[in-house]
Amino acid sequence: MDIVFPRCERKQSRYHFNNVFLEEALLCDRFYIYQIGELFCNDMEEIKPHKQFCAEVTYVISGKGVVSTNGEETHVAKNDCYLSFCDDVHAVRSDGEMALRYFFCGFNPADEKSAALIEDIRSLMEREGTRQVNLPELTSLFHTQMTELRGTHPYGTDLIGISLYRILTLVYRALSHKGTKNPEYHADEKSILTYQIMSYIDENVYAIKHLTELEAIFFFKYRYLEKCFLGVTGCTLSEYFRTVRMQTAAKDLERKRSITEISDKLNFSSIYAFSRAFSNHFGCSPSEYRRRFLANEAPKKQ
Repeated sequence: MDIVFPRCERKQSRYHFNNVFLEEALLCDRFYIYQIGELFCNDMEEIKPHKQFCAEVTYVISGKGVVSTNGEETHVAKNDCYLSFCDDVHAVRSDGEMALRYFFCGFNPADEKSAALIEDIRSLMEREGTRQVNLPELTSLFHTQMTELRGTHPYGTDLIGISLYRILTLVYRALSHKGTKNPEYHADEKSILTYQIMSYIDENVYAIKHLTELEAIFFFKYRYLEKCFLGVTGCTLSEYFRTVRMQTAAKDLERKRSITEISDKLNFSSIYAFSRAFSNHFGCSPSEYRRRFLANEAPKKQ
């Protein structure tokens, strides 16, 4: 079967984070992932009707639009979760005034349990006559997927699959009217933004020269980002960035990288500025830190 991804007709998306695994599906715990990402539409952006070769979940972050399957249109808005299945003819259209922004994930089951869950959801949707449920609690799970996809942490693909399984389980519960209220903590928008900032800093500590660069990444003024971060974590953005830089520097020293290289990679203006910052944080110079580390690592004489 020839697999063709949908053609998106647009002036140009405001933001499109799209990962395609066409040549070889990404195995994520119980699922094979073929496409996963986030799309921030412009007005009247449209993905033309296309035949699905896998199941797909669409989750609206903000704005409004229309999702259609086999010619049947459904209006969607914030926190709406919509599913289509293999061989469905699927299309998406953004609203002209409130541009659609959504997560998407194309997948197939990798084991019998996930296949049974997908089939149960399909049966319930046919019974209830809807492919759409409104579930605000899914936001953090989709953010987990995006964070793990961007990162290089161990077992990241497993967490993507686990998050997808939880998403589908909550969809099933909502459709079967068993309730979806969970007494556990649900992150609000400021918390999610803060966690995204933390993840971005963790993964891009070598690339960041000035924290004001975060404005272009997250589409908010730096003062707002700083206020959100302080309110959620109790520490300032600069304090967090400084801590991550110093922890990274310490690991690089342990890997026996030169002090000059570490200073340059972490974008310090000079070796002196790096050494002073390191000493203020750890209470010893970079060279002294490395000497102590190597002394502790060296085998003790019998």
